[in-house]
Amino acid sequence: MTKSSKSKVVQGYKSFKTLFPIASLPLKLHPDDHRKYSKDNKPLSNEKAIDFILDENENQLNEFEEFIACFRIPQTEKIDAFVYWHGDLLNYQYFLVSFNKKGERIEKIPLSGTIVDGSMLKFSITEINNNREFIIYSGEQLASIPTLQEEKLSLSRRIQLDLISGAITAS
Repeated sequence: MTKSSKSKVVQGYKSFKTLFPIASLPLKLHPDDHRKYSKDNKPLSNEKAIDFILDENENQLNEFEEFIACFRIPQTEKIDAFVYWHGDLLNYQYFLVSFNKKGERIEKIPLSGTIVDGSMLKFSITEINNNREFIIYSGEQLASIPTLQEEKLSLSRRIQLDLISGAITAS
């Protein structure tokens, strides 16, 4: 990579970072929160998604896909970590993605969202605490039920973001 192209990548990453406002923790991430983020934040273009968050095998987007920048995880000195929403046909998910300060992606992991699977609606909610621990509760219900039944949720997994290395570990 030439010095000029490295500079373009750094500039592109700086521009990418500005799309994600810093969050106030703790917070709860509900399946429908993407509507609020889409109103409050600048759009995340398909080009930025391809350049920074999608894997090489994911760069063939269809006309139904959409990306929304949600927020940046606060107080991360050695890394940057972002949450974005990816909507596709009957599949809507939030992801956590971490980068080093040069804009090189370290890791990406799905957090929560909604998936329609036949007559069933599978959904999850993420709670993010002050220690940057992501606690995910999952459940399912008939897709014909108009509101999510949070009382049907159960603890699914916990994710920890390492603030030094940017590694994301799930348990």
